[in-house]
Amino acid sequence: MHGLIQPEPFMSKSPSPLPIEIKISTVVAISAILHASDPIAIDAALKQMTGGVSDFFEDEFAVIDVGAIAAGNPYIDWRALVDLLKQYRLNAVAVRGATPEMADAIRARGLALDDGAGAERAREDVAAAAAAVTIAPVAPAPAPAPAPAAPAPAPVRCRP
Repeated sequence: MHGLIQPEPFMSKSPSPLPIEIKISTVVAISAILHASDPIAIDAALKQMTGGVSDFFEDEFAVIDVGAIAAGNPYIDWRALVDLLKQYRLNAVAVRGATPEMADAIRARGLALDDGAGAERAREDVAAAAAAVTIAPVAPAPAPAPAPAAPAPAPVRCRP
C-alpha cells in the first residue's frame, strides 16, 4: 500500500470515546385515548377530527391510551391500529393502560408499555421533597437592650 493515503477515522468533537451517548430527553406525544378498538370506527372518527387533511398530525408521536377499554376488551388488533394511525401521520410509540395480557402483543409491534409510573413517580418525588422541607418558625426579634442610664451629674461644689 505504498503511496496510498489512508483516510483518518471519523473523529467526533464529543468527549465520549464511544460512538453513542444515551441521555435523558423529554418528548412530547399526543395521547390517542381509545373508547373503542374497532379500526373502522376509529378511522371514521379520525376522518371527522382531521377534516380529511392527510398531514393534520405532521408525524407526531402518539401514546395509545387503552385504559378505558382494556378490561373489557382483551384483544386489540395492534397491527391494524398502528397502521391506521400511520395513515394519519401519527407515530405510535407506546401504549398506556394495557392489561398484563396485552403486553406481549404490544411489544411485538415495537411499542413501549407506559404504565404511567414515570409521571406518578415524579409527583411522588415532588410531594416527598415538599414534605422534607421544614419551615422553622420565625422567632420574634429580641427586644432591644435598654439604653444605659445616664451617668449621675457630678456634685457641684459651691465655694464660700
